[in-house]
Amino acid sequence: MSAKCPPDKKFIPLIKHMQNTLSPEEFKAFINDSFENAEQLYTELVGNISYNDSPPPVIEVEEIKTSSTMTPEITVANDLYVGDTAWFNTMHRGFVRKITASSVFDVATKTFVKANEKTDKLTLLNERIFQYKLELLKTLAEYTGDTSYNTQVLNAEADPEVLTEVSNGIISNFANTVNSANFKEKPPVFKAAYNAYTILTKFDELLDKHIPFVKVKNEVKKSNKFHVDKYTYIGPEIDQITS
Repeated sequence: MSAKCPPDKKFIPLIKHMQNTLSPEEFKAFINDSFENAEQLYTELVGNISYNDSPPPVIEVEEIKTSSTMTPEITVANDLYVGDTAWFNTMHRGFVRKITASSVFDVATKTFVKANEKTDKLTLLNERIFQYKLELLKTLAEYTGDTSYNTQVLNAEADPEVLTEVSNGIISNFANTVNSANFKEKPPVFKAAYNAYTILTKFDELLDKHIPFVKVKNEVKKSNKFHVDKYTYIGPEIDQITS
């Protein structure tokens, strides 16, 4: 059982972030499970918000002015969705929830995450993000039938050059498949694969825009290589006492 935290101003950015990330039911559970005086805190912070069964607010996608073809010239994640706001938002919500569970609060276990605590050679944050990227690469490889996906090669001990070469090959193979003249979608798995492509190619951009507590380390910020130990958590530290 985890000890609850006393209300403190330092947690307000975190609470607001969780409010925008979780469903209304999950957010209420997060407040109740995590903080003392939960009812008062909930009333003070979000008491003026009416929760109902309506869908989450839609993120507006700017008018697309570039080609829908997946090329390196497309630098903004939104531009890969050609105005399909609902599809973009599905990708966005999945990404935010995954990174939040890796850095701040894991809804499944109802526990705060000690993101910068080392598990072995990596921090918990980087270990989870690396596993997430592997899941995304596997999704692309399964869609195209790419046999280069191999966890014996794609592992945290591998040289960044090898990780970069293999992962870029899987990503490029998917893009070439979609851009080919005789391409035919295989729904519904295509959307999952397309979302995986977007997240892998725009990962740091999505982090910068939507995840305020996770940043790229300065020493690797300008590198194009696949670095495993790349990210750091800069949000408020929340102590937990377990028994």
